[in-house]
Amino acid sequence: MPGTPMESVFKFVSVRPPQPVAETSLPDVLIPYDGPFYDGSLIERVIQRTDWESAKALAEQAVLEAPAVLDFQDLAHSSGFAAVRAALGRGLPANMTTADVERLLGGSLGAAVGQKPYPLAKAKILDVYAAHSLLPGNLPEQREKALLSLRTLHLLQALDRDAAILGDRRRLGRVSRARVILPGAFLQKKSIGRGEAPQARSASAPAPPPPLRGTPGFHEAGFEQLRDLYAVRRELRAARRRNRQERTVRRGPPARPSSGSAGSAGSAEQSAEDGVASSSTAPSPRVLLPAVAKTISARTLGFLTGEGVPTDRLNVDEGLRAVDSRIRASRTRFFEGIPTPVMVTVDRLADPGGPGTGVQGLPSGLFGTTASPGSVGTTPQEGVGPVRPLGIGELLVVEQTLQRYEAGEISYVENVLQTEHLSRSFRSLNRTEQTVFTATSTTEQSEHDLQATDRFELSTQAQKTIAQDQSIQAGVTVSASYGPVKVGAYGDFATSTSTTESTSSATTFAQDVTERSVSTITTQVREEQTTRILQEFEERSEHGFDNTRGTANVAGVYQWLDKKYRAQIYDYGQRLMFEFLIPAPASYYLHALANQPRAGVTLSEPEPLGDLRPADLNETNYQDYVARYAVAGVSPPPPETTVLSTVFEQTGLNATTLVSKSNAALQVPAGYRAVSGRFVDYHAWKGGGGHYLIVLIGTQQLDSANGENADVALDGEDTVVPVGVFALVWGYLVTIEVECELTDTAFGQWQQETYDAVVAAYQAQKSAYDAQVSGAGFTAGSATYGGSEIENRRIQLDELKKGSLTMLARQYFEDFDAMSLTGTASGLPEFDVDEAASEGGYAQFFEQAFEWGQMTYLYYPYFWMNKTGWLERSALVSGDALFGEFLRAGYARVVVPVTPAYDDAVLFFLSSGGRIWNGGEPPTIDDPLYVSIAAELADATEGRTAYGEPWDVTIPTTLVYLKSDSTLPDWTTGAP
Repeated sequence: MPGTPMESVFKFVSVRPPQPVAETSLPDVLIPYDGPFYDGSLIERVIQRTDWESAKALAEQAVLEAPAVLDFQDLAHSSGFAAVRAALGRGLPANMTTADVERLLGGSLGAAVGQKPYPLAKAKILDVYAAHSLLPGNLPEQREKALLSLRTLHLLQALDRDAAILGDRRRLGRVSRARVILPGAFLQKKSIGRGEAPQARSASAPAPPPPLRGTPGFHEAGFEQLRDLYAVRRELRAARRRNRQERTVRRGPPARPSSGSAGSAGSAEQSAEDGVASSSTAPSPRVLLPAVAKTISARTLGFLTGEGVPTDRLNVDEGLRAVDSRIRASRTRFFEGIPTPVMVTVDRLADPGGPGTGVQGLPSGLFGTTASPGSVGTTPQEGVGPVRPLGIGELLVVEQTLQRYEAGEISYVENVLQTEHLSRSFRSLNRTEQTVFTATSTTEQSEHDLQATDRFELSTQAQKTIAQDQSIQAGVTVSASYGPVKVGAYGDFATSTSTTESTSSATTFAQDVTERSVSTITTQVREEQTTRILQEFEERSEHGFDNTRGTANVAGVYQWLDKKYRAQIYDYGQRLMFEFLIPAPASYYLHALANQPRAGVTLSEPEPLGDLRPADLNETNYQDYVARYAVAGVSPPPPETTVLSTVFEQTGLNATTLVSKSNAALQVPAGYRAVSGRFVDYHAWKGGGGHYLIVLIGTQQLDSANGENADVALDGEDTVVPVGVFALVWGYLVTIEVECELTDTAFGQWQQETYDAVVAAYQAQKSAYDAQVSGAGFTAGSATYGGSEIENRRIQLDELKKGSLTMLARQYFEDFDAMSLTGTASGLPEFDVDEAASEGGYAQFFEQAFEWGQMTYLYYPYFWMNKTGWLERSALVSGDALFGEFLRAGYARVVVPVTPAYDDAVLFFLSSGGRIWNGGEPPTIDDPLYVSIAAELADATEGRTAYGEPWDVTIPTTLVYLKSDSTLPDWTTGAP
């Protein structure tokens, strides 16, 4: 119907991959870097730089030399080039011709572009613009002049190739706004965000000093140190075992001496002189044998030297005491205050009993976040996460235009017999009788006087249809300004969806919504037709049919009226869209809720033990748990080895009598077993006869006369080790030592007893805390989740925004300390002006660069998070259904558009490793994705444009129409 205004039905955003720039368009829209153009090119020197500071120094030098370069001093007719640049800056006239350009140049276009220094001049200006890309806050006027100069030279080259560009306004605009493309290696600064894998360090390079407490990397450095100390400890323990194995031997029983006199077979030595003998002195069992000492690594030797332990005759027990002391000190320094479950994990990873685990192997975020002291006047650290644009989002609006009304199904038939007078009256008793039948039986009798219909029923139902669709995906939201986001792109752009296919997909979506909405409206009308309503009104009105003088019966056929609309999608502009996947988005909210102060509760809730096991406790860490839970009555771990000893002596003997002495009471301590034995003796004899001295340790026999005083392996006796001496000498003194080793069973018993004591202490603290919480009117562990709907949405948006920024910029918000809350001279909160300026600019960029108010999000179920949290998260409930989905979510999928004015700045942020562009048009990285996005957004049409093909929609109304005759309509023949 001509003149009928268009009505908006609903709107939505269709996201698609960017359309690749056609090769035929590349020469127009891009100003590429094809270098190196000349020796000493800034771009080449920066690409080959060894550090970022030297690159900035090169850029600063180029900026100082820029004025001469930007005056086209290398080119003939430099003033002519400046004139063309000025015209381009003002906007070229619509009727400009090649002759006009040459008049500005002061010479032939071909001669100007073809002069030999032209490429060199362009390369130098490109260097100036590249320098400003590294220093985006310096001299913005010079930066814009460099960009306009590049576009001027680019335009002149394009006109020299094809002068018809001046007659094509669209193409001329693309050439005039051509994008500067720089190599990715030039723009990118290595990210220093948290989570970056550490650089390999040479073994000979000095170790960097550990980070200060409270700085990023503090705990990670502590883990590395602890891992190295545990490795030293394992190596020393293994060396002690090898040392004992090298020292101990198994001997068979020696030949028994006969009971005869001197000179018998048992005599090992004949002498006519008096003599005194002593067994040779063997090194201490704690001192490593030379062969074992050679196997000790340089790392361990370096550690022992630093601790003052002599390494020329290395006492392994002394080394172990030193390393155990350092382990305890390291744990106290680096892991004080971290949760018990984290401490358990750290111990297991640092001392796995095999090859160590590096920091890069730690679970992500194991130590949480640490507060950074920051430095005055510094910008928050730069970084970029593994994020790429999702695609181009087009804001599409479905609009409808009323075309006409058509007669539809029969509403009812009015019959008046010949000679009959039929009248109806309406009076008001204000009484309503309503009987509703099921939708399967559609019978209705409508009695009405005046009728009207709602012109906007399709719009209303379309919104309900969309809402119903979204509710199927629990937790999804619809942007207030954009409607639903229909994603037709993958995060990695691994799709061939073209602009044409995207248009088809969007049209299909719009038609699907309108058709299902019409179907719902039709169903609703039929439901109204299945309702029998009798209403009596206060006012009276009367209708009648007078066929008293008629010649035949009269039948009036009433039909429902349907409205015919023409629907069309219109494109209202494009947006650069980003997608973020945020794990467990409610984690901080729940943590804060659980740790908020409670009135009347003075005790602190003890940290959970996590999955601490008895086997996790050892001599280096048990004291941490004892101190943390105030455990009483815990004994230190039993030593790994203990030594039993005894002495035998006899004097005043003679050369003819065999003597012996034994001790069967050398008691092995409970939990130990005998592993080796040794002796030292001193004996004398008189001349004229043989002599010998035999020492027995357990089942081992050693002949002192033969120097058999090396350590011997015993049989693992765990009660008594019998020892004795059998001798034919004038006198002797024998010292015997037995080394016993702690059994695994005994150590396990100590671990279990210590673990039981720790658990009992924890439970006592937990019970006391729970009792105090309960007495204060709380239930331990309980919380009321959520408040008003507005407050719930604020919490969700804040947490989703924070997670999105962490993903985008590796931002953990550790550097925002401009406001000092404590420690100021006045004792009042104060802020540092310089720090506030740098931090505030950083925050402002991200707050304004994205349209956070148009964020849409979808929550994924709890089972996409760490399995240990399933039980707690899956049980969380809230009176607000959407907030409940937020609490239980294992992941959140967030889609947010970029503010149109910030498209280029956000792309520059990604391509440069996290640097913020401070105004003006930044360069584009030489990457097909970024080139496509930049070119498409720059070439986007403005205003409202038709999108796809229109389609017809039929909407039923509650109006009725009386046919001009009494024939029944026949739709099979197309009759009205």
